[in-house]
Amino acid sequence: MHVDIDALQDCLEILYDFYEKRKKPFSLISNRINKYSIEVLDYPKYSSLFDNICMYGIIGYSSFSEMNISIEKRFSKMKTLTFNTLNEAFTYSNTVAQNKVSIN
Repeated sequence: MHVDIDALQDCLEILYDFYEKRKKPFSLISNRINKYSIEVLDYPKYSSLFDNICMYGIIGYSSFSEMNISIEKRFSKMKTLTFNTLNEAFTYSNTVAQNKVSIN
């Protein structure tokens, strides 16, 4: 599956209402259990929607995911990191978001 901004519209609206309206910092984690890719040309649109995003974490489980992740990183203006496990991604991204709270 190839995901673009239109396919994520409902999810983006929920994120915007919860985090952006409240000015809460947050991180996104993409747990790529199934094979899919993101439309890299939409990355600037995501960045413009969310001023409070701290980082984007991706957990990939296959060489297909690794290839897509390396391409996505080239287009992302967000801090984009890869992780081996969901727990590792959650722990790191939570720390990043909490530190951003304490700075503001």
